[in-house]
Amino acid sequence: MTIGVKYKDWTFEEDKYILKSNESNKVIAKKLERSIQAIVRRKRMLQKSNITAEVLEFQENFIIGTYGYLSVEKMAEYLGGTYSAIRNRIFDLKSQEKLGFCNYKYSENEDEYLFKFKDVLTHKELAEELNCTIAKIVVRLDQLKKQEDINSKHKIDPMPREMKLVTPKDALTVEEIKKYSGLIAGKQYEVFVPRSGNEKLDSCFVGKFIEETDNHIIFQTKSGYRESFSKVNFKIKEYKIKEVSQ
Repeated sequence: MTIGVKYKDWTFEEDKYILKSNESNKVIAKKLERSIQAIVRRKRMLQKSNITAEVLEFQENFIIGTYGYLSVEKMAEYLGGTYSAIRNRIFDLKSQEKLGFCNYKYSENEDEYLFKFKDVLTHKELAEELNCTIAKIVVRLDQLKKQEDINSKHKIDPMPREMKLVTPKDALTVEEIKKYSGLIAGKQYEVFVPRSGNEKLDSCFVGKFIEETDNHIIFQTKSGYRESFSKVNFKIKEYKIKEVSQ
């Protein structure tokens, strides 16, 4: 009776080791607990696909940097891989506890630069000019495109990228800021902010509460657009918030 051997997915670390190692296939196979034939086939596949250790490093950093922002399909499209291959890479990185939400911050100057040169410069050139990662550039361009589509569809003004704090932060202690929230993850909330030159409040943002940092609360719309608000503004009742039905 022949006993089937369960297939084991290749990991980033294994592929990088194979590409960087000058050891014999026998030694590599022993260290990776693979058969010599498997090592030979994997080497041949990597060479045929023109995959280098540098390419793997970029793929790994890109997935880590865009995880939680881009879909697997978009990651695969950008990296030129298949859905299943990228999904397996994600599982691999999760097992190594390398994946987490990258809470990117963007300034108005950065957004203006991206709008101006997004069709002129490559993602790599944009990243070099703004001194950041390519993943951060791709994430922001995707967010801005979604926001453009939303604004065009509903004919509304762009949502503010950063809410201006009109009261000094020292009005509250750090401990008070950190403790303030009380929101329930996954629930839908509506944020109200003051009108310009008026005490009345206008609805500014509707989204699902997904995360909080020491000083900010982060919400996400159904389309995937994310917005962060300072906890201080809610604590001092400059902004108001209420739960709404989903």
